[in-house]
Amino acid sequence: MRMIKLKVPANEWYGDTPIELEFPDGWVVHEQRMAGHDAPPLSPKNVAERLQQPVGSSLLSTLAKRKKRCVIIFDDMTRPTKTWQILPSVIDELHKGGITDDNISFVMATGTHGPRMLPALRKSLGRRLLKNTVSSVITLTIISLKLGRQVMERLCKLTARL
Repeated sequence: MRMIKLKVPANEWYGDTPIELEFPDGWVVHEQRMAGHDAPPLSPKNVAERLQQPVGSSLLSTLAKRKKRCVIIFDDMTRPTKTWQILPSVIDELHKGGITDDNISFVMATGTHGPRMLPALRKSLGRRLLKNTVSSVITLTIISLKLGRQVMERLCKLTARL
């Protein structure tokens, strides 16, 4: 019996090494790729240019004007989001809008997943960002299920006031 083989992305945070899955010959296997799957990765310049062309919204720098604080919520590494590649351009836009580093906070959205340690934050946010914005400059907040409903309600009220 011949096996159907399909390579799928895996180990996104540990080398981007795909794994090969094998399916029995009698199975109907269809690989469904997202739009843009074969597109080249965006460069930092591409990211900055795309931020200048928002769809259905004002520029981020415009939205940041006359605001005191900003909270950036990012995933907890259960998704392969390259946050560290996008953040420098996002932070530049916030600076153009008048928000300083000490008024930018980050929340890792862990949902029901456990909290992450500093090495995970380095991978997600990027070493440069963490190195240049240690302790008091940017607040790193990890929210886990253990903190409960009251924290989430307060966070929602805080972001509503921003």
